[in-house]
Amino acid sequence: ETTNCTAIPQAHLLHFEMPRR
Repeated sequence: ETTNCTAIPQAHLLHFEMPRR
């Protein structure tokens, strides 16, 4: 369950950095 918690914020940061770039 710990991997799911890390996969959530990681994808959120990538999604935000994609359009920001």
